[in-house]
Amino acid sequence: MHPTHFFKYYTASVAKIVLATGRVRWSSPLLFNDPFDCYFSLEPKFDFSACKEKHCERFLDLMFQVREPAFVPGNRFVPQLKAFRGIAHSKGRAEMGSIFQDTYPEMVRGMEAISQFVRTSVAKPVRYADEAPGFVNEEEWIQGGLGLRAIDQDNDVWMRLVTTKARVWEHEKEWRVISKRRPYENQGYEDCTFVPREISKVFLGCRICQDDKEDILRLITGPFAHVEVYQAKQNPKMFRLDFERIR
Repeated sequence: MHPTHFFKYYTASVAKIVLATGRVRWSSPLLFNDPFDCYFSLEPKFDFSACKEKHCERFLDLMFQVREPAFVPGNRFVPQLKAFRGIAHSKGRAEMGSIFQDTYPEMVRGMEAISQFVRTSVAKPVRYADEAPGFVNEEEWIQGGLGLRAIDQDNDVWMRLVTTKARVWEHEKEWRVISKRRPYENQGYEDCTFVPREISKVFLGCRICQDDKEDILRLITGPFAHVEVYQAKQNPKMFRLDFERIR
């Protein structure tokens, strides 16, 4: 279920910039507090050479199976695979194996080129895992090479890479907004305009200084007059924060 509200955490100084300029600040992953956030490699976590024979056996089984394989539309290898199936029975298994050996390096080069793609902007829930994600695993590589998986058009691959974090952060239940790379003016962030009605509440931290609090309250007027303001306070009996509405 898509949440109805998102929370964005800012220092008091950045919160004042957001309210004064009408621009929300999005940070580059280079500024994230977790060094393993957006930590992944587009290099495969398996050896192309080591799985070559396994891939070849699966290829030959596909070439000589009676029923039509469940090829995925749009996979770049499908046209060639269909052509190979058209000649397989006249060539025999051994010769088709030799054809696979000859074409395998081209398949590897194609997969390496695919790892350079970039995807579009969207808000997605963060997935928490024990291991850093990879671009493709061995089974995905083989299925993609056999035309049974749309590996070269799979948005889920890119989203998996940039929305996976270490499981120790699971309690945060984050959502992530991903955008294409733009110039960051060498500061590691980008300020984007937003509609004032998109902000419904402002929560002030329990340790905010009085000057920052007064500055923020002065900014929550005009187009932000509808915004509710809450002050966080430490609960005297429990390890929790209570929020008191002050406007």
